Amino acid sequence: MLAMGAQSRRFTSLASGSSKATAVIASAVMLLAGCAGSGGSATEAGAAVIRGDVAEEGDSGSTVTAPGVPQVTTLVAGDGRVTVTVAQGSSGGTPTMYEVTAVGTTSTCNLIWGNMTCPVMGLTNGKPYTFTATATNEGGRSGASEPSIPVTPAAAAKTTATVTFLSGDGDDVKKEQTANGETALEANTFTRPGHTFDGWIDISNGNKVADEAYYSFKKDAALQAQWRCKPYELILVSALRTSDTTAIVSVRTSSELPMIVLAASAVGGDQHTMYDEDTPNYWSYSWTTYPILVKKLEPDRRYKFLVKGENSAGCGAFIEETNYA
Repeated sequence: MLAMGAQSRRFTSLASGSSKATAVIASAVMLLAGCAGSGGSATEAGAAVIRGDVAEEGDSGSTVTAPGVPQVTTLVAGDGRVTVTVAQGSSGGTPTMYEVTAVGTTSTCNLIWGNMTCPVMGLTNGKPYTFTATATNEGGRSGASEPSIPVTPAAAAKTTATVTFLSGDGDDVKKEQTANGETALEANTFTRPGHTFDGWIDISNGNKVADEAYYSFKKDAALQAQWRCKPYELILVSALRTSDTTAIVSVRTSSELPMIVLAASAVGGDQHTMYDEDTPNYWSYSWTTYPILVKKLEPDRRYKFLVKGENSAGCGAFIEETNYA
């Protein structure tokens, strides 16, 4: 009787109208009824049974049903992996997470509800695997699905590809290169007068590729040679006043390409010339030494000259001032 009195005090301590209070009181009444010789047990009176599909009481007082057993629907083999797709079971509550396992291994992958595909990594190529899946939510964890059909991971087959090299006005056209998978490009052998080779541009995507860099060789491609002007100098040979109104400025360049634009102007004035019919004996000079006739000078005035040039490669050079003439 003392024990029953203590139990009664415990009941009255619960908040009136509480669902938990009602549940506790109901359980106690059924237990007492069983003890009074009714012949019934607690299980027979409707106590919850824990099994694969669990029903638990959530924080809000509503019950959450554990998920049913999910299904493995598709399997895609890869290099050291298999990508597995699962589907919700036909019974039970909505899962919040799935776990996929390669049977006989510790290799697993987890996916959140809504993303129904994940890769199981760390598998051995050439070895068949089967897969199971379980589903979980707040109500519990489902049983494991039946093992899937076996799937064997394998490295992707490598394809042979050919890269074509476009010289971009260079000489000694380079041969094509064929390879299987990532391979270093063969050293460039192009030359272009007045230029320095500056790597490649992949025509398919515009990416720059260095000479002898590793290239994927996943598919046929074309690489365009890139060039930059080779630096050179304009060297003053002489500045000679030939008359009151003209002077000849002679320069030499280290570039192997002929100059297509060459001009000299008097400091402080606008007198200048490029190659023209008045340049004396122009064709008697070599391609690398240039006389420039500067006209319209003022008598009895000494001049310095500015010289600038550009060759057929588009490379330019500049002499700031000559000596007086």
